[in-house]
Amino acid sequence: MSDYKMALDMTSEILVLELIHRIGTCVFEALCLHRGSGGAGGATPGKKLVGLRVVRCEWVAPTAADQALVYPATDLGLGRAVVRSVVKNFSLTFLFPICFMLFSFQHNRTVYDIVAGSVVVEERTVRRRRNNNNAI
Repeated sequence: MSDYKMALDMTSEILVLELIHRIGTCVFEALCLHRGSGGAGGATPGKKLVGLRVVRCEWVAPTAADQALVYPATDLGLGRAVVRSVVKNFSLTFLFPICFMLFSFQHNRTVYDIVAGSVVVEERTVRRRRNNNNAI
């Protein structure tokens, strides 16, 4: 009986630590996503590294060549960022075995993107033309 009580105590301590970790993750992610630096939409460090941003999305219109027109494609805002991060982190925690369903929506949007009114987009790279003419 004492082994059962000790195992129950350890499990409850681990669950409390996991809850604290999830709350911290939600706060960090929401602060990263709510406003972009240098353009519309925010990004966590991993998304920024691979050139992705999360933007606000009211509707999406498909265009040619695997592209889509997103409206309004602005910053997510703190409220939507909090909703997105909470739904994402807790759904992946509690619904892990069925999380494959999260990737089956149009334009590769997930449940938490639809609930928060957001979409993940590739960051545009602006190429600057170099002037090779030297003034003499």
